[in-house]
Amino acid sequence: MDYQNKYSFEKWIESGRKDTLNMFLNEEYGFLPDECQKPLRYEVVEEKEIDNIKIRKVLMFYKTYPMRFYLYTPKGKKHSKAFIFVMHEYAENSADKDLVNNYQSFYRYCDINNVIARGYAVALLATKEVAPDKKYTQLPSIIKKMNAKKTDNSWGALQAWSWACRKVLDFFYFLDDEIDVSKVAIIGHSRGGKVALLTASQDERFILAVSSCSGNSGAALARNNTGETVANITKTFPYWFCKNYRKYGVNVEKMPFDQHQLIGLIAPRYVYILSASNDSWACPKNEFLSCVYASQYFNLYKKDGLIAPQEIKRDISYNLGHIAYHIKTGEHCIETRDWDMVMDYFDKIR
Repeated sequence: MDYQNKYSFEKWIESGRKDTLNMFLNEEYGFLPDECQKPLRYEVVEEKEIDNIKIRKVLMFYKTYPMRFYLYTPKGKKHSKAFIFVMHEYAENSADKDLVNNYQSFYRYCDINNVIARGYAVALLATKEVAPDKKYTQLPSIIKKMNAKKTDNSWGALQAWSWACRKVLDFFYFLDDEIDVSKVAIIGHSRGGKVALLTASQDERFILAVSSCSGNSGAALARNNTGETVANITKTFPYWFCKNYRKYGVNVEKMPFDQHQLIGLIAPRYVYILSASNDSWACPKNEFLSCVYASQYFNLYKKDGLIAPQEIKRDISYNLGHIAYHIKTGEHCIETRDWDMVMDYFDKIR
């Protein structure tokens, strides 16, 4: 199987990058409708301080349709680096509905106190309100609200969530000097990890993309056809993607692209891929190989991609290049130890 890049630097800059991105959008994730280019209206509906954390609940409106996120910043600190976290689970749990008053319930995914103590800000996007993570749902979504003509390459939920992440970043520009908008990372776990890579591939304002256990249609190579497959994912979650992607379920070898190229689209910025040893469905081997093959795109910019031996060890961060990687001993999850290794890497990005 040939995973070699065929572009020179000049050709990549001239047309290769744009053509590759358009291929992913046309064949996998879908294009945004023109309506997405319009700015949103933002309203801070709740604000308070708890210990050393300033917490804001923010609504962003497309016309009258609200979408919610929460922003946690270190109190009194200027020019903080920041994460936007694609949080797809808490919004399903009514007990976690108001994280302004109940922010510690988020510790399952992110120890906010730890992130703040390290000097970082973090925004949590309620993806359910952008597009519900359900098949055949009658619930409202931004996809329905925009009511664009449906085609075989129309956006799916992953692209809708990605769009919303970019709109959260837009809000940061209204915060004066609280956040360093040149040092914002997009981070997600599982399907959120897919969104993180998709978002950074389209929006060069994100300096770092962090993808945890994102597996098929995220960080993992698809054409090796191990772990979760394109056939599996398009059957279970067809609404995540554009309709065109389904044709590769039985013809994965016909795909004119693979996921290492999605990582390559983020070059020459920074990427961190996390795997878990017991997460066979996400296929850590294919996630690691994707980092290896993506490195050639970083090399075009005379940047190192992944710097790691062929035989890697668990629970060690290989973080010397513009692609960082670790595989932890454990299950399909993102934990404080993962965040710590990611922040160690982010600390080095100047």
